[in-house]
Amino acid sequence: MESASSSSWTWIVPTAIGTVGLVAIVRRKRQRSKAARRTKPRDRRTYWQQRRIPSKHHVAQIEALARIIASEAGTQPDQIKRMVAWMARNRSNWLHRPLAELGAPGGEWGPVAVDRPFATDQPATAVERTLAESVLNAGQGSDPCHGATHGFHRRLQDQLARRGRVQHDSEAVIRIWTQHYRLEPAMEIGPWIFYRSLIRR
Repeated sequence: MESASSSSWTWIVPTAIGTVGLVAIVRRKRQRSKAARRTKPRDRRTYWQQRRIPSKHHVAQIEALARIIASEAGTQPDQIKRMVAWMARNRSNWLHRPLAELGAPGGEWGPVAVDRPFATDQPATAVERTLAESVLNAGQGSDPCHGATHGFHRRLQDQLARRGRVQHDSEAVIRIWTQHYRLEPAMEIGPWIFYRSLIRR
């Protein structure tokens, strides 16, 4: 009996020691992993900023917005370009339609039309693409035009109306926007006036 008991202890003791050692190793690894998670800074970048290679969809959005900036505000100050970009982004969200579809219905760039609310007939530069990407990646709290979905250059609108290139002058546009589309003023800066919708879609 004694020999059987001693042989059992000879087998049990090393096994127990090995199990305790394994548990201790696992605990240390877990503690190190938790410590690493606590010390690692949180990545606050947006999804698109974290991706090294943007998807084809996002590239199309950037190109469409860049062409809108170039065509609608190509000669305007940087502040106006950014506001026009945000206005286009807000309109896209409001209509639940991607910018690539708004700027190029049927895959065609061009001037403002019934199915194209923004002109996209001018090619974009690298600067305008960079601005477009920054606007698309930004949070809504960065919007400088207070949710505006519509806007125009008042003097330019009147000039184009006098030349017969557009149907309505600035006063007519404002009247249509407020009475028929239920838009309200969002902000005005220089000759630019921006409106936002009172109706959620």
